[in-house]
Amino acid sequence: MHQLIGYHCRRAFLQVEPFSDPRMASFALRPADFAVLSLLSANPGISQKQVAQGIGVAPPNLAPVLERLEARKLLARQRSQSDGRIQSFSLTAEGQQLCARAEETALRIEGEAAGALSGDERKTLLHLLRKLYAAQDGVA
Repeated sequence: MHQLIGYHCRRAFLQVEPFSDPRMASFALRPADFAVLSLLSANPGISQKQVAQGIGVAPPNLAPVLERLEARKLLARQRSQSDGRIQSFSLTAEGQQLCARAEETALRIEGEAAGALSGDERKTLLHLLRKLYAAQDGVA
């Protein structure tokens, strides 16, 4: 088992995953909610299909997440001017503020958890992990 990448990824994940920390509870966000907010913060106005691709879920599985965030007034949807079938999503001012605070907290938690790594080791680890999932997504 000690030769399995997945085993070590899972153990490392349990150490750095911010949603197991009580400091994240105040945001009342599920991991998928947080992923959507972060993606929209960096890419306002993208479509539901692009949001789904960006966080690695099927579009039908994303619908309840978007509805939940919209009900909390954290995101807004707009119909495309050129194609009324397409909706784009952006964060509201409240969504931007919550996202910024949650990202700041998550980075702090992760930084504490990954304190055993040097800056260069952290960059190398991120590069290797991205390489693994990019290859699966056909982006390599």
